[in-house]
Amino acid sequence: MVLTNSNILHFTKIPNNFIDEWLFKLSGTGIKVFLVILRKTIGWQKDSDIISITQIQKNSGLSENSVLSGLKELKYHNLLETQKEGRGKGTKIQYKIKLGTSENSQQKQKTSEANNNEINTSKSEGLNKNIIAKNEVKPKTNTSKFEDTKDIKIQKKEEERNLDNSSENKTNKKTEELIKNLVSLGVSKKQSETIIKQYDVEYIETKINQLKYLQEKKPKKINGKGRFLYNSIVENWQFDEYSIHLEKLKKEKEKKEKAKKIAEELEKKRVGEEEENKKREYYENWIEKQCQIYFESLPIKKQIAIKERVEKEMSNPFYQLLNKAFNGTAYRVKFRDVVKEYLDLPCYEEFIKNQRIE
Repeated sequence: MVLTNSNILHFTKIPNNFIDEWLFKLSGTGIKVFLVILRKTIGWQKDSDIISITQIQKNSGLSENSVLSGLKELKYHNLLETQKEGRGKGTKIQYKIKLGTSENSQQKQKTSEANNNEINTSKSEGLNKNIIAKNEVKPKTNTSKFEDTKDIKIQKKEEERNLDNSSENKTNKKTEELIKNLVSLGVSKKQSETIIKQYDVEYIETKINQLKYLQEKKPKKINGKGRFLYNSIVENWQFDEYSIHLEKLKKEKEKKEKAKKIAEELEKKRVGEEEENKKREYYENWIEKQCQIYFESLPIKKQIAIKERVEKEMSNPFYQLLNKAFNGTAYRVKFRDVVKEYLDLPCYEEFIKNQRIE
């Protein structure tokens, strides 16, 4: 059971049979192991699942030996079915809740099956061995069927009824609107009701749209819109002009969707580049700040030596031209690069990985 942020409690269903017939018979270890497997299978709406011993240990708080003991107990009572997959270290075990019945229930079931078998044997005498009688009772298996308790069944039926009513109301409303539409286009109410019963709503709407298109583009084709619409529905009239129009609309829609997708991708790329530039700028400013802090902490003699080295390298005509073109930026960059040699600073990728950029 988990309480989520939305205050909704989620539950794993525990079969009544387990509580009524097995809870008082099993050891505490067996119960814990059963509940963990139930959570991992039925809780996730699965018939079975691969579960490791470590997972069962973690969820139950039991030791490995206790888990193995619990599994053995559940298998002994026919409450658990296991199936191995793979070999050696790669072996995995699939678990399935069986919920076998208690000894008393098993005895009753065996007696009932014996009686049924007697009846079936007598009834099937004289029949060909390869033919199965229609009234033959199939052998009962011990596979459990999980059902809800009475209160939950009532609640589910009520929800289904409400859903059906809601769906029916929507359908009725749409049907009424469609009949009104057909009548407004010249089809009689009786004919409209007949059409609604015999043809799909989508098909009828397509024919209405075809009529409206032809009224606008090819009015000479229509001689009495009510009769035209009724016949086009009943006889499935199709016009090339309208088919071409629909194909054109389809292509236009696809074109718009493609353009929209391209625009979204470009915007995504732009935002990504903007974010990357922002990170780069943040990193460069941080490096410059660290270099300045380090430089100011040095003795005057060391500071002078660094300045002399920078000025010497900047005396190159290329750097002088570059510095002039970028208003002294080249000198600042060269100064930072020289100071940076004395520091053990992280590369851009390492820095960004450990930083949160606002």
